[in-house]
Amino acid sequence: MSISSSVSALNKSFKQNLVHNTRKDIACEEQLARELKEKVRKELLVEGSTGPTQHMKLLELIDVVQRLGVAYHLEDEIEECLKHIYVTYGAKWINENNLESTSLWFRLLRQHGFNVSSD
Repeated sequence: MSISSSVSALNKSFKQNLVHNTRKDIACEEQLARELKEKVRKELLVEGSTGPTQHMKLLELIDVVQRLGVAYHLEDEIEECLKHIYVTYGAKWINENNLESTSLWFRLLRQHGFNVSSD
């Protein structure tokens, strides 16, 4: 067996392994992405969230998901969550003394088309 044929066989084997490993890595990453989307989807479920603290955590989660640029995967869940918060508090946020939570509540609801007064 000549050196050039050995190098050619080694090169072919390397390329096949690289393609196989890349496909395997992509499949693992896709599975991980599905699992993470499902985990965030469960976090956004509003059935168990009744208190202002839990609602604030939901608003923070929505904000992070939007900033990461993956909100399009969870549009329905985000809309349902914000509807629940809007129905619960109407146009008046319960924690008016906390500027951070009030501004986050105001911005997210306004961005999603809810009629919230700036007063």
